[in-house]
This record gives sequence, structure tokens and C-alpha cells, in this order.
Amino acid sequence: MVFHNNRIEFLSIGSEVTFQNAKSADFFSTSANGQELYAQIDAGYQPKCFVFGNVAYSIGLGRGLLGIAKMFGRGEIKEYSHVFNTTRNLALSRIRDAAQKENANAVVGIQTTILPFGPLQEMVMIGTASYSDKIQAANIGEVVTSDMTNIEMWNMTNLGYAPIRLLLGTSIYSLGLVGNLTALFKTFVKGEINELSRMMYDARENALGIIQGM
Repeated sequence: MVFHNNRIEFLSIGSEVTFQNAKSADFFSTSANGQELYAQIDAGYQPKCFVFGNVAYSIGLGRGLLGIAKMFGRGEIKEYSHVFNTTRNLALSRIRDAAQKENANAVVGIQTTILPFGPLQEMVMIGTASYSDKIQAANIGEVVTSDMTNIEMWNMTNLGYAPIRLLLGTSIYSLGLVGNLTALFKTFVKGEINELSRMMYDARENALGIIQGM
């Protein structure tokens, strides 16, 4: 995607290839590069189609004002956390739906990007809808999702592991007005900024707790 002042160019680039034994090769598209594609196929995941799921979203005026007000206090800003968790999981559900339409049972090599559009943002997930005989029996009717690179997945497959689903958890925290001022003053001296360390620890624990509960 390329920005041209107030215009946006959506650009698709790829390499067209042919298989030496063309009669036995079906048409496919993929989000992987050549090395990643080799690892994917060798791991037993046959590519079918490049797929993506996206959500353009805004936190809204009410949530935005409430979130700004809560930034003066210390702790999680649940209004922001809820919006980000909802949009990320919605984009993930849409990439799964796109894979199902292609009769695929997995989406591998998922990459996530957040793109700004002025006051709005777009969450985009891209990946390769694929089919694998190895996961069909264990996950009937489900689409497996993974953000491992195809090379990582190839290594895990050789160890006997297989992906199940991509989990997402988001936690938005604020130090609060007093915490921000305290942290600011402490940046002028050497040493740990305890308030910032504790906040980051709590936020990570909360995000980890979300995916552990899924």
C-alpha cells in the first residue's frame, strides 16, 4: 500500500511460476516467499490461496473521551483493551472464513499489520490458506491458524508438533498523571523506574492471562 497525498494505491506484486510436471500441479497463490513456500510444502501443507482478513475501526468519540479521562488514573484502560481485542479477533475470524471458502483446513504464516488512516486504523492479517492431511482427522470442521513462519513450522513438524490456532490477547495500560510525572523525573537519574517496570509487568501478565483462558 502506497500513500499519495490524499490518495491510496493498493499494489499487488508476485512471481508467476510453472511446475515442471504441470499436469499434476493445481493453481495456487501464496503469501510466502520461495524459501518459506518450500518449508511449507515440505511440512505437508499444500498452498491453495493467498487470504487476508481486515477490520477498519475507530474507538468512537465516547470511548475515546472516556479512555482519555482514564489515562489520568493508573491501571488498565479497559475501553481501549476491549476495542483492540475485538478487532484483532474479528480479523482472525475473517481470515479463517476466507480459508474455509477455499476448502482449506489451515491458514499458515499469518502476518499482522496495523495501518493508520488519519483518526482510523486498519488491522490486516495475511496468510496462506492451505490443506494438510495431517490435521484433517484431528480438527474436523476447524481451520488451523498459525503465525509461525513456515520455516519454524517445518522445524516443529519434524519434532512431531502441529499448530492448532493463533491466540490473541491485548491489554492497554496507563501510568496515570502522577505515575507519568514520577517516571519523567526519574529519567534524569540512573537506575530502574519502578513504576514503569511494574506497569509493564502487570500489562503483560494481563495479556498472557487472556490467551491462557481461551
